[in-house]
Amino acid sequence: MVVMTPITFVIGKIISSQTSKVLESKDRRTKLMNEILKGIRVIKLYSWESIFSKKIFELRRIEYKQIIILGFLESVQFLIVSL
Repeated sequence: MVVMTPITFVIGKIISSQTSKVLESKDRRTKLMNEILKGIRVIKLYSWESIFSKKIFELRRIEYKQIIILGFLESVQFLIVSL
């Protein structure tokens, strides 16, 4: 138990930083979605749907990778704590 406590502390710090990265990614994606919804008429008028959809899918891909990493770290921490 003495050995596991510092390890869980370090993993907790990493989880905290990863959580802030996930929240930043969500904020970026949400801001872009809000801009798209506000300017949907202009986007449709100039046929920019594909450009904005590529941007959204790229932000989603980045967010998804960060969520996967966060889930892995949380499962490792749970495994260590339950030992």
